[in-house]
Amino acid sequence: MISLNRREFIKLAAATGAIAALYGTNEYVFRTLKAASPVSEEKYVNSICTMCVNRCAIKVKVVNGRAVKIYGNPKDPHSLGKICARGQSGIERLYSPHRIKSPMIRTDKGKRGTWEGFQEVSWDEALEYVANVLRKRKEEDPKTFACGGGWLPCALYKPFVVGIGKMIGSPNGLGSPPPMCFFPKAFAWTITIGAGGHPHIRADHENARYIILLRRNLAGSLGVPYATTFAMAKKRGAKIVVLDPRLSESAAIADVWVPLRPGTDLAFLLAMGHVILKRGLYDSAFLKKYTNAPMLLDANTGKPVKVWDDEESGKKKYLVYDSYQARAVPHDEAADPALTGEYDVQLEDGSTVRAKPVFQALMERLEEYTPEWAAEICDVPADLIERVAVEFGTYKPSVIDPGWHDPKYENSVQTWRMAAILNALVGNIDKPGGLIFNAAGRSVKSKPLPDARFDVQWSKKKGIIVNNAQANVLALYDAVVHGDPYPIKSLMLGGGNWIRTLPDDRKVKEIFMKLEDVIVIDNMPTDTAMYADVILPDTTYLERDDPLFGVGFTPDAAVYTAYKAVEPLYDAKPMIDILVGIADKLGMREAYFKAVAAIMGFKDYKKLMEGYENEGIAGLRRVLAEAKGVPIDALERDGVVLKVPREKLIGTMPYKKPLNTPSGKVEIFSLKLAAITAKAGKNPVWSPLPEWVPPRVFNKAEGNVFYLTYGRSPITSHTHTSDNELLLSIKRKAHYGVWINAKRASELGIKDGDLVRLTSLQSGNSAVAVAFVTEGVRPDTIFTVSGWGQESEKLAFAREVRGVAVNKLWAQFEEPFKLLPNALTQEILVRVEKA
Repeated sequence: MISLNRREFIKLAAATGAIAALYGTNEYVFRTLKAASPVSEEKYVNSICTMCVNRCAIKVKVVNGRAVKIYGNPKDPHSLGKICARGQSGIERLYSPHRIKSPMIRTDKGKRGTWEGFQEVSWDEALEYVANVLRKRKEEDPKTFACGGGWLPCALYKPFVVGIGKMIGSPNGLGSPPPMCFFPKAFAWTITIGAGGHPHIRADHENARYIILLRRNLAGSLGVPYATTFAMAKKRGAKIVVLDPRLSESAAIADVWVPLRPGTDLAFLLAMGHVILKRGLYDSAFLKKYTNAPMLLDANTGKPVKVWDDEESGKKKYLVYDSYQARAVPHDEAADPALTGEYDVQLEDGSTVRAKPVFQALMERLEEYTPEWAAEICDVPADLIERVAVEFGTYKPSVIDPGWHDPKYENSVQTWRMAAILNALVGNIDKPGGLIFNAAGRSVKSKPLPDARFDVQWSKKKGIIVNNAQANVLALYDAVVHGDPYPIKSLMLGGGNWIRTLPDDRKVKEIFMKLEDVIVIDNMPTDTAMYADVILPDTTYLERDDPLFGVGFTPDAAVYTAYKAVEPLYDAKPMIDILVGIADKLGMREAYFKAVAAIMGFKDYKKLMEGYENEGIAGLRRVLAEAKGVPIDALERDGVVLKVPREKLIGTMPYKKPLNTPSGKVEIFSLKLAAITAKAGKNPVWSPLPEWVPPRVFNKAEGNVFYLTYGRSPITSHTHTSDNELLLSIKRKAHYGVWINAKRASELGIKDGDLVRLTSLQSGNSAVAVAFVTEGVRPDTIFTVSGWGQESEKLAFAREVRGVAVNKLWAQFEEPFKLLPNALTQEILVRVEKA
């Protein structure tokens, strides 16, 4: 653990890049425009940055038809007018010399994995080629076609991408983010407080006095909306505690850095709960009224005494012991529900059961999880755990950040469940300075995926319990290579670099060699594009109009859009125009817009189609804006239209509106996990009350074998930022090298800058990278930044960087995590040696 004063913070933050991440770039000029000419036309165009999933609203300065500078849009309620280095580098993406410049068709599919055999063709030829593929799949068996990609088609263009499959009758729309990024974390929060995805919840850093971060690096990773408010909290004097095996940018500016053993955050949180309950630092009034902490459990079985459906509310009702009436009653009829004790409860059939409230059961569960117990597991001092717990319970308002990327461990669900419960114990749900719902998190709706999907059937066969809630791209290998549960023969990817992002790239390459047809929509010659049969060049976000989107990641209800800043370079088209063009080649435009509208939940598909026919993508925007009552002139002027400010929304859930949990309350005892336990049997991984679950790799790092950890840096988002010359011009070894502890490096004869070979004990695969020798990482742990390791020779800038292709080290587990489609990307041990 460390404590830093202001001078130390500035010195260390400058070294790690945290200053740039926190305070933005302002007028920082990255590149001098070549062949500058006198200004004849200057304008500012409203757009949306898509250099990462946060999608900040921006204003693009355009001079003589050329984009020259990007600024944050001050009207944006989630980025507050700020922009990061990645956002500034969007111009570099636009003018990259490596962009795909025209449609291409491969003449020899045996040359997949190379750039040989491609011919430049017209759009008419390329679209006809794709239409023929879809026509064949539709005639033979539509299910053998799948479409999808990365975050872009999942977050922004999902209706348009998935609509292509739906149009021909395929249920198989895939996104790589769920099992590779967020699903375990989102699932844990959702079953506890009713929402948990990236756009749904956040910590109110602006008003918090005490902030705990785990498995997240706000100051040096994705997310201007969060880095900005985090910087505000630091400047305002909030106390910050960071649990991280590495001295990240966030840890560098924290008041306390806790370098705990990887994957043991759960033990730290369980011990915090022990201290808070022992010392009475909880909010009993909140727990009684807004959580199911008073719900009675059978003292012998641990199951709820009685739970039933309330037809009027659509929520679950349950029994509590009312201290005022001295008997068990339905929870909404209690004057003073008890939190502690044991009681004899008479049931309707005349039998009596010994019962205790959930809160009492939680106290008993956490009794064994002392700071001393957690200290041994986490490898941090017990008195530090005690101090953090006491401060969290007494500094008000306090908050544990809800995290972001966590497909990492078998204990990820219980880790975030415990984080949610600790927030609830101090009563900070949807309150200023606490855990708040974004506008999108106040009306979360979901429905199960259809059983006809190959990934749903595969997940059920593998014994994955929650198998139809999110797309599971991990099922693709068996479906393509082994035809299990049925074959996928043709795949269309929009903005997804799966060769570099899915576990064990050898198996991913096997997928792409086995497929009959590979269709790629992208604007860069990625490792995945090398395996395409046809490439349809997408524009960058600065060259296209967009429909209307809700602003994510903010408590304010707002909408925004992107206007085309410059005309498309080369022979590229916006993704939506490409997809409509495919539908037209099939003579299925109406069927396509019917599918798109159904996915959107938009009732009149003909209006959407007419809007597109009249004005293209701008017509879609107009139709959607009119449907939502958004004035188009205000949208064009500001780029963002605020509908309901946060002041009118924060403090409504669960106080005025029930949560989207089975009971409508914060569930200390998860009814969802209780139902799973009833079917699948007891297992600490899905225990309704959190309990300790060790990582698979726990206590197995020794000698030259290390725990693998990874994350982002201030100059990387995903693989798509790796070939950006502008970002690479400000790279440091810390941004791409393998962090290894100085003492351990010395013992292994490794010096700073040496090439090292990393060999995964799980996948058996290896990667070579540059050693970054530092005191800023635990002796048993290595860290690297994901997104590097490109093999495409057309990505000349990226190939100059000896970063780690971290997905080579991830394994496609033969025995998957049985609860969720979770890739377990840090359940990995790595042998390190000089290359």
